[in-house]
Amino acid sequence: MYVSDRYEYVVREDLSLFEEHIFLEIINVRNKILIGEVYRDPNANCQESIAKYDPLWNRINDENVDLIIGTDQNIKYLNIDTNHATDMFNRFLSVWMVPTISRPTRITYTSATLVDNVYVRINKLDETLSGILSIDLSDHLPLFIDMGSKNKRKPKSRTFKYRKLDENTFKNIKTFLCVTDWSCLNNIDIEES
Repeated sequence: MYVSDRYEYVVREDLSLFEEHIFLEIINVRNKILIGEVYRDPNANCQESIAKYDPLWNRINDENVDLIIGTDQNIKYLNIDTNHATDMFNRFLSVWMVPTISRPTRITYTSATLVDNVYVRINKLDETLSGILSIDLSDHLPLFIDMGSKNKRKPKSRTFKYRKLDENTFKNIKTFLCVTDWSCLNNIDIEES
């Protein structure tokens, strides 16, 4: 987890319940923000890992703060009907946490899985932007969240150039190929060809 040095924060030991969790509270902002990072060992029992969130929710729900939790949950969300993803998804939704990532975060030559996410419970959700960075830093792609900078830029319009492919275009290509002198290809000397 990286936090800009322009923010003051304190580590929330009371919420870092397990070795794989860390929580920070950003304190010099208009609305307090609680940021957490949770890792689930892929070899751990899924149901037990999901149940570990309950004491965390009990402690967090009493606080009136914006909340962001980044996860490496090692549960394949794209296969939501075939594994424990439904349980994890429902657990977060039950405390008003919304997942912001919907594309694969771990891509190999043979698979693409969504195993990482950023969940948010934020008053101004429409001012947040989250995504995946296409940078090959590890076997998981890094995620980011931007919580509403005032100077949002309007995306530049793009112009796409393409060839018009119709009967007339194909006729012109065929004519060009027919009138081209291809005799140089008959020469055996590769350099000259």
